[in-house]
Amino acid sequence: MRTLVLGGTGLISTAITRRLLDRGDRVTLLNRGTGAPPFGDAVTTVHGDRADVDALGAAWDAHGDGHDAVVDMLCYTPADARAAIEAFGGRTPHYVMCSTVDVYTKPAHYLPVDERHERAPDPAFAYAHDKARSEEVLRAAGLPLTILRPAATYADHAVASIGSFDLAVERLMAGQPVILHGDGTSRWAAGHRDDVARAFVAATARPAAGRAYNVTGAEVLTFEEYWRAVADALGVEPHFVKIPVAVLGELAPQAAFWCVHNFQYDNVFDCTAAARDLGFASTVPWARGIAEGLRHRTPGPVDASERATYDRIVAAWPAGR
Repeated sequence: MRTLVLGGTGLISTAITRRLLDRGDRVTLLNRGTGAPPFGDAVTTVHGDRADVDALGAAWDAHGDGHDAVVDMLCYTPADARAAIEAFGGRTPHYVMCSTVDVYTKPAHYLPVDERHERAPDPAFAYAHDKARSEEVLRAAGLPLTILRPAATYADHAVASIGSFDLAVERLMAGQPVILHGDGTSRWAAGHRDDVARAFVAATARPAAGRAYNVTGAEVLTFEEYWRAVADALGVEPHFVKIPVAVLGELAPQAAFWCVHNFQYDNVFDCTAAARDLGFASTVPWARGIAEGLRHRTPGPVDASERATYDRIVAAWPAGR
C-alpha cells in the first residue's frame, strides 16, 4: 500500500509509521521537520505546514500517483478538516482521522462510553470541542472516512494531573508529595502507543468504515492506582496530597485546566466495535508498559515556573483546610 501520514514524528504517529513500514507500505510523511523519526530513507518526507493546502497536495503527489490511504494525526480544528477536504476530497480512497474520546460529553451519561454516546463537549474545553466539530465537518463532506478515538496514550511519558509527567517523576524520586486531584478515585484508561498504532494500521487495510471507533486501554485504573504503579516502577514509596478539583481550579486555573474539564470525571470506554472490526486489542497492562517506558525514558526539561506553581499548590492546601 501507499500510505500518507500527516505527522509521523509524534508519540502515536512514529509507532504507526514503523508498523506501516514493517507491513511493506510505501510511506510518505508530511510534517514541519522539527522531529527526528528514525526512518531515514525508508520514508519519503515532505516538510510543510499541515494548514497549507498546497503542502497537503505536494505530499499527496510525492510519488506521482497518489496514495491508497491518508492517516491524519494533525487534524485539530474545523479549519484543519476543511483543508483536508480541499486537498484530498475526490482523491483518497480512505481518510483515517485521529480524533479523541474527549469528544464525548462529560460527565458521561453512562459507562463504559461507547460510540453512540452524546458528543457535546464543553466549548471551554477547546481541544475536545474543536475535535468534535472537526469530525462533523469531515462527515458532512462525505469523505471516505474512518475516525479513531484514542484516550490518553503513553510510552515513556504519560499524563499527570498537574504539571508534566517529568516533574511528577522528579518529585516521586525526591520523596516529595505528588498531587492527586480529588480523592484519587476518578477512573482512567491509559492506552499504550503500540496498541493504538496497530488500530490505525489495521484501519488503513480496510475499506472506509464511515464511522468512529474507540481505541483505548482496556484496563481501568483509579488515578491513585495509576501513580502507585509509576512509583513501584521507580522503586519508591509515593507520598500523595489529595486536593479537591475545585480548590485546584482556584489555586492554579491554568495548571489545573485538564483536571477541571477532564480528569475529575470517570474515563471508561467500550472498544468492542474496534475489536470486532479492526482486531483491536489492549495488550500492554499499565504497570508493565510504564515500567518499560521509564527504563527508556529521556527526561525532558522542567521549567522553574512549573516547579514553583506545583510547590505553591502543595503549600497552600494544608493551610486552607
